[in-house]
Amino acid sequence: MSLRVLLDCLKENDNFRRLVGDLLARENPTIFVPDPLRPYLLAGLFREVRKPFLIVVSTVKGAQELAKDMANFLPSVLLFPDWEVLPCERLSPRSEIVGRRLEVLNRLQSGSPTVTVIAVQTLMQKIPPLAAGLAEPLEMKVGQEYDLHGLSMELLRMGYERVHLVEARGHFSIRGGIVDVFPPTREHPLRIEFFGDEIESIREFMISSQRSISSLGGISIFSCRELVLNRQTAGRALDLLREKSSSGELGEDLRRLKEISYFEGIEVYSPFLHEELGTLLDYFPSGGVVILHETREIEEEATEFYLRQSKALDEAALSGSIPPPPVSYYLSPDDLFDLWSKRQQLGLVSIRTRFRERLPEFRCSSVEPMLGSIDRLERVVKELKEDFLVCIVSRDRGGAERLREVLGERGIESILCPDEFTLKVHPEGEMPLTPGKVILTVGNLSRGFIFKEAGLACLSDYDIFIKHREERRERQTRALPLVGFVDIEEGDYVVHVNHGIARYAGLSQQEVEGVVRDYMVLEYAQGDKLYVPADQVHKVSKYIGESTQPPRISRLGGREWSRAKRRVRESVKKMAFDLLTLYAKRLNSEGFSFSPDTPWQRELEDAFPFEETPDQQHAIADVKDDMEGPRPMDRLVCGDVGYGKTEVAIRATFKAVMDGKQVIVLVPTTILAQQHYNNFRERLSAFPAVVEMLSRFKSPKEQRGISADFALGKVDILIGTHRLLQRDVKAKDLGLVVVDEEQRFGVAHKEHLKNLKETVDAITLTATPIPRTLQMSLAGIRDLSIIDTPPEDRYPVYTYVGEEDEGLIQSAVRRELARGGQIYYVHNRVETIDGAARRVMELVSEARIAVAHGQMPEDDLERVMLDFLARKYDVLVCTTIIESGIDIPSVNTLIVDEANKLGLAQLYQLRGRVGRANHRAYAYFFFSDETLTSAAADRLKTIGEFTELGSGLKIALRDLEIRGAGNLLGPEQHGHIAAVGFELYCRLLQEAVEEIRGKPAKKPLEVKVDLPVNAYIPRDFITEEFLRIEAYQRIASINDLEKAKEAREELWDRYGPLPRETENLIEVCKLKVMARDAGIANVLWEEGNLLLSPFTSGEKGAASLKEFYSGLDFNPRRRTLILRGVDEGGVLSFGHRLLGDIIRLSS
Repeated sequence: MSLRVLLDCLKENDNFRRLVGDLLARENPTIFVPDPLRPYLLAGLFREVRKPFLIVVSTVKGAQELAKDMANFLPSVLLFPDWEVLPCERLSPRSEIVGRRLEVLNRLQSGSPTVTVIAVQTLMQKIPPLAAGLAEPLEMKVGQEYDLHGLSMELLRMGYERVHLVEARGHFSIRGGIVDVFPPTREHPLRIEFFGDEIESIREFMISSQRSISSLGGISIFSCRELVLNRQTAGRALDLLREKSSSGELGEDLRRLKEISYFEGIEVYSPFLHEELGTLLDYFPSGGVVILHETREIEEEATEFYLRQSKALDEAALSGSIPPPPVSYYLSPDDLFDLWSKRQQLGLVSIRTRFRERLPEFRCSSVEPMLGSIDRLERVVKELKEDFLVCIVSRDRGGAERLREVLGERGIESILCPDEFTLKVHPEGEMPLTPGKVILTVGNLSRGFIFKEAGLACLSDYDIFIKHREERRERQTRALPLVGFVDIEEGDYVVHVNHGIARYAGLSQQEVEGVVRDYMVLEYAQGDKLYVPADQVHKVSKYIGESTQPPRISRLGGREWSRAKRRVRESVKKMAFDLLTLYAKRLNSEGFSFSPDTPWQRELEDAFPFEETPDQQHAIADVKDDMEGPRPMDRLVCGDVGYGKTEVAIRATFKAVMDGKQVIVLVPTTILAQQHYNNFRERLSAFPAVVEMLSRFKSPKEQRGISADFALGKVDILIGTHRLLQRDVKAKDLGLVVVDEEQRFGVAHKEHLKNLKETVDAITLTATPIPRTLQMSLAGIRDLSIIDTPPEDRYPVYTYVGEEDEGLIQSAVRRELARGGQIYYVHNRVETIDGAARRVMELVSEARIAVAHGQMPEDDLERVMLDFLARKYDVLVCTTIIESGIDIPSVNTLIVDEANKLGLAQLYQLRGRVGRANHRAYAYFFFSDETLTSAAADRLKTIGEFTELGSGLKIALRDLEIRGAGNLLGPEQHGHIAAVGFELYCRLLQEAVEEIRGKPAKKPLEVKVDLPVNAYIPRDFITEEFLRIEAYQRIASINDLEKAKEAREELWDRYGPLPRETENLIEVCKLKVMARDAGIANVLWEEGNLLLSPFTSGEKGAASLKEFYSGLDFNPRRRTLILRGVDEGGVLSFGHRLLGDIIRLSS
């Protein structure tokens, strides 16, 4: 959305015209201008002056906000992002950040007028000099010639990593004449297809499906690293570092530098690699204007930042964590001030001093906060429209439409503008932008302003609802596809649906009677092997069970597997029957039908400070539909901590209160009770809803008073632990029960809840993931709402894996303290946890430290956790008790010692405890080299490599999901999951549900096709075995002719033109589909004859076909059609034609 047209209101302002004149005359003015007006005023200046602007802001967050606000008024505003890591932390900046920085430098280099916003600390950081050529991207166009080997070497030089499958920014892969690459500046990865040396096409593709989605004519590929690493620079660095070539981490770094190989934290060597370092001002055009957004604050922050970083770097060099650099990583404040003093400047101030009394000034008023009150909004708009053009900027079109509706109900006429509007043209005719008009439009403005001199009043979501709505970015859901063949490696356990659990021994190519095929080799007990043809790989899945013990391998041909499957089938059938009985009972119960949403409900929802994710919206709609229906609701809402489950519960609770009903919110711990109490109180503060809490930290007298008020109906919402289930807690008119993490309650409490749910509406919240397969299996017998989409402001967590480093621990804790945050320090041994806490205290004496572990008395543990929540402590030294629990947005640094002793699922969940606020989060996983096993090294490598979801974490997540399955279905089902593997368990459950509901699944006809054609995927077409198996799985899953077409297109898209053998494989699968539809179980070729059986249309049907096939016979005894004289070359085409005619005959 562009609010560019509003800049025209500035044209007649005298101060503005004088300021434009000063800047064009290369003066260096300083002006007084309040904060809210700055984005609008600076955008107007840029439009008139048309010089490059470099706007320096005192903080990183301030720079982000200013860039976002100015983007409402200008077509392009560049933000030069901060690294968000320090050199002494031995972490590399994310490639996405590096790419964006280099893209900005490239734009600055071009000399074209641009607006660039930067934080002063970012400007102080030195960068490779202009001469290094880092800002020059690799340009590629369709039709251009490029040597494929040369492209591979160039991408490696630019810091890209060659992989088999592109899953993250900075990856590239080469398969034949196809190059997949994920540049750091793009939303989607790119697929470049060559014909010889010529680029034939460039396409974007989706990571999740690996399928192309759009074509491009050309692309710019920026580097993933902000340094130059080649023989010359590496040689220079090694010469300078020779004195530091000791053993340990620095010695390992030297080895990798010698190999000219990028590694995590290599940026610490930037001063050694480059003869000199430059600054962003070297790239900024000489005729540009440096704008100091708040002169005094910038100078103070520059001085403080430099002192802070100098101290941290000195300590790191002293401890040996980093080598002392030959030149500083940062400009000193004096050097910085000297550099920009040589440029034209514009100073912005918001505080008058006696030296600045006569500064030119732009006066504006702030908008009165409305705190979500529609009455206040009505009053403010009516007052303002008397003298101003009123522009209300809503975060999304839905919000703008709702506000127009609300204003209309209050007698205020407003115009909803299209995304781009002009002074005179809009959907409803002429619309001069003059006082008295109220326009509504879409944008992302942090704060509004009232600019009297221009006759303009802008109102933002912040002014109306007092909270920022974060900018939407395209996000993937966290839901994963099933763990598939991409994850199967030799030696893994697999499950064959008919033969049981085996060990996978790889792919084997066999030639039988001149026909070549690939087979999956499965090893069973007693040395037996099963060769599974490639067209049957859909019968094999990876074994996944929660048990840490390896599964028992089945005996080929034995009865154990059949018995195990039968036991599981019987158990899931009984469980499904019980669930269905409960479901039916509830459907036949009479419940309370809640009223449709009230205006207050809409006000509450409009005041939500964030934009709802799609999953959250669906969950809210599901809950409201249930509540307004005639039956008691019993819905499970599943989503990770911080994904928005509480907001779903708050809206449902408020809906119940609006109908005069009371609500209890039941949680397993006092800490969660306190957190919910705080959240509910804050969200409902503008409405007459009374929220109370019962917990052990309330005195007996307070508890009696609250219980009495609840019984009299004076308390609307009561939050607490199982204390709420005691006899003395009675509601006057209970309408809704919200249960958080029901699986953590005891049997007696669960039984009490079960009885409650029969008469009132109930919502159960859980943070344990529920697998998709299980969701599908339970469709129709359990009401589930899944919130898989992470919130918009959730950043990936910077993850460091390495040997224990006290200097790094010290700098990580101090960095978090400096930005006002808190730290989890995980030490998972109760016996030595106090010693770990003392060690942290010695390293960072200024930190306030608390200790928490599961063996503490419950009261003590809860008191410590509540004090930490209240920010009475900075560092919580604890065991893994935090791996699933409360949401503390202020904790954004996690340090785990002896991480090698934890499982991958635990590491993943621990990392999920940070990164919940819109701050960058950091996770440090330390290990001791003496105790590091190869399995532990693999786990740490996986958690370090995948900061976002990648295939390496799917198994860890699946382990968590199986836990979720156990929580949902009951502990007795764990053994059954372990017996047959998770995927087969879900399949059996789905079959049981369908059977009980009277829709028994029709068993698909098993078709055998045995023809003299080479049908396989050649190794030189797909070189990696796991990708070849994945392709076999894709082809084997073809169940209709349209899917065959899609599979062929996907393989062509990903790997290029299909070889004859792979075309044959798809044709064989198409034959299977057609044979199934024709009721034919066998399609065979013997000595020049094509045999199809059973043919159920008999002699009459065969006679009809003989009109078209001269060599056709029918054997009635064997019910077999025999087409004679079919040679090997024509067997596929004859097969397709004959089966097509049989299908037409039967229809």
